[in-house]
Amino acid sequence: MGNYVAATVLGGVGGRLIGGMLFPPDLWRWSFVFVAALIAIATLVAWRTLPDDTENRKPITANGSLADLLKSPNLLMLYACGGTGLALFATVFNYLPYRLTTAPFDLSSTVAAGFYTCYLLGLITAPMAGELSSRFGFGNTLLAGVVLVATALFALMSDELAVTIAALLLLSAGYFTLHSAAVGSLNSKLVAGQGRGRANALYIMFYYIGGSLGIQIGGYIYAWGGWTNLIVFCIVLLLVPLCAAIFEKRNG
Repeated sequence: MGNYVAATVLGGVGGRLIGGMLFPPDLWRWSFVFVAALIAIATLVAWRTLPDDTENRKPITANGSLADLLKSPNLLMLYACGGTGLALFATVFNYLPYRLTTAPFDLSSTVAAGFYTCYLLGLITAPMAGELSSRFGFGNTLLAGVVLVATALFALMSDELAVTIAALLLLSAGYFTLHSAAVGSLNSKLVAGQGRGRANALYIMFYYIGGSLGIQIGGYIYAWGGWTNLIVFCIVLLLVPLCAAIFEKRNG
């Protein structure tokens, strides 16, 4: 699952770099066309290469239904962790160009887009989080990710460019550690035939709904109160992953 998360890192940074660096601002619509073509190619490759495992599927047990999965406190905490985690992470990176292209930084949009390469640290920390979870437990790994993200968020209030770069690297490392530990913990709690596919689908649903809501609300906060208030909003969101980490340590 850590490797799966690492693959999503490539998608996240690739889409942003394509939109911000490969195509100039006046041709931004073509970045969507280019990404759509990549999606079509990937879909075709997956369709042709993925094995058909319908004959090996095990029946879903009674406690693997959607209703029962949503009633489990252990799983609900992980769903909430995934949703609020993406909400704060995506909010920071989505409004980062507005921060970097205005005072005190005044960078060009192309240079600002280059800051998305900080994402790539997730290629290292996501698989590493899986190893750490196996050794120290999911709760401890979640908590470590929360501490890293919290440190990064406070550092992002700085007006120093070097501090901002370091904070973005720390944010990426902490977030993908947190995300990988949450996904890994989710799958460790379920066995084949117990609704693992549905549980992962629910996690992804909460994950993207949380990210979408975070970006929407964050936009209003940024327009109203600026960057500092946006970071405070993200720190408040981090309380949910913190509670999930504590819950996981006690009940995982």
